[in-house]
Amino acid sequence: MKQPRIFHVLVVVNLAAEANRRMLTGIHQFLGEGHDWDFELIRDKKDLTAERLTTAAKECDGFIVSGEEPPEIRRLHARLGVPTVFIDNPDE
Repeated sequence: MKQPRIFHVLVVVNLAAEANRRMLTGIHQFLGEGHDWDFELIRDKKDLTAERLTTAAKECDGFIVSGEEPPEIRRLHARLGVPTVFIDNPDE
Protein backbone atom coordinates (compact mmCIF):
# COMPACT_ATOMS: atom_id res chain seq x y z
CA MET A 1 0.00 0.00 0.00
CA LYS A 2 1.30 3.41 -0.97
CA GLN A 3 2.12 5.74 1.92
CA PRO A 4 0.23 9.05 1.83
CA ARG A 5 2.32 12.07 0.98
CA ILE A 6 2.99 14.39 3.90
CA PHE A 7 2.91 18.06 2.99
CA HIS A 8 5.37 20.40 4.67
CA VAL A 9 3.90 23.83 5.34
CA LEU A 10 5.42 26.95 6.89
CA VAL A 11 2.88 28.91 8.95
CA VAL A 12 3.74 32.52 9.79
CA VAL A 13 1.39 34.01 12.36
CA ASN A 14 1.70 36.45 15.25
CA LEU A 15 0.07 34.63 18.15
CA ALA A 16 -0.43 37.83 20.17
CA ALA A 17 -3.71 38.44 18.30
CA GLU A 18 -6.72 36.34 19.28
CA ALA A 19 -7.86 35.98 15.66
CA ASN A 20 -4.49 34.46 14.75
CA ARG A 21 -4.71 32.00 17.63
CA ARG A 22 -8.13 30.96 16.33
CA MET A 23 -6.64 30.51 12.87
CA LEU A 24 -3.98 28.21 14.32
CA THR A 25 -6.72 26.28 16.13
CA GLY A 26 -8.46 25.85 12.77
CA ILE A 27 -5.27 24.47 11.25
CA HIS A 28 -4.99 21.99 14.11
CA GLN A 29 -8.61 20.92 13.59
CA PHE A 30 -7.90 20.43 9.87
CA LEU A 31 -4.97 18.20 10.75
CA GLY A 32 -7.10 16.32 13.26
CA GLU A 33 -9.46 15.39 10.42
CA GLY A 34 -6.70 13.25 8.95
CA HIS A 35 -4.88 15.61 6.60
CA ASP A 36 -1.21 14.76 6.36
CA TRP A 37 0.71 17.94 7.08
CA ASP A 38 3.90 18.61 8.92
CA PHE A 39 4.14 22.29 9.69
CA GLU A 40 6.62 24.69 11.13
CA LEU A 41 5.35 27.71 13.01
CA ILE A 42 7.00 31.12 12.94
CA ARG A 43 5.34 33.20 15.65
CA ASP A 44 7.03 36.51 15.04
CA LYS A 45 7.40 38.24 11.67
CA LYS A 46 10.87 39.46 12.58
CA ASP A 47 11.98 35.81 12.43
CA LEU A 48 10.90 35.55 8.79
CA THR A 49 14.00 36.80 7.04
CA ALA A 50 14.73 36.55 3.33
CA GLU A 51 17.28 33.83 4.10
CA ARG A 52 14.79 31.82 6.18
CA LEU A 53 12.10 32.14 3.51
CA THR A 54 14.50 31.05 0.75
CA THR A 55 15.56 28.02 2.79
CA ALA A 56 11.93 27.15 3.57
CA ALA A 57 11.07 27.32 -0.13
CA LYS A 58 13.41 24.37 -0.72
CA GLU A 59 11.83 22.35 2.09
CA CYS A 60 8.15 23.30 2.05
CA ASP A 61 5.20 22.58 -0.18
CA GLY A 62 3.45 25.78 0.81
CA PHE A 63 3.20 28.78 3.11
CA ILE A 64 0.37 30.25 5.16
CA VAL A 65 1.08 33.86 6.12
CA SER A 66 -1.13 36.03 8.31
CA GLY A 67 -0.89 39.81 8.28
CA GLU A 68 1.31 42.30 6.51
CA GLU A 69 4.88 41.70 5.45
CA PRO A 70 7.67 44.06 4.46
CA PRO A 71 7.67 44.78 0.69
CA GLU A 72 10.95 42.91 0.14
CA ILE A 73 9.51 39.73 1.70
CA ARG A 74 6.32 40.02 -0.42
CA ARG A 75 8.43 40.31 -3.57
CA LEU A 76 10.49 37.31 -2.50
CA HIS A 77 7.31 35.24 -2.05
CA ALA A 78 6.41 36.01 -5.66
CA ARG A 79 9.85 35.06 -6.98
CA LEU A 80 10.05 31.78 -5.06
CA GLY A 81 6.92 30.38 -6.68
CA VAL A 82 5.82 28.37 -3.63
CA PRO A 83 2.02 28.14 -3.20
CA THR A 84 1.14 30.71 -0.55
CA VAL A 85 -2.05 31.68 1.24
CA PHE A 86 -2.08 35.25 2.58
CA ILE A 87 -4.61 35.92 5.34
CA ASP A 88 -5.54 39.40 6.59
CA ASN A 89 -3.16 41.11 4.21
CA PRO A 90 -4.62 44.49 3.16
CA ASP A 91 -2.35 44.76 0.12
CA GLU A 92 -3.17 43.28 -3.26
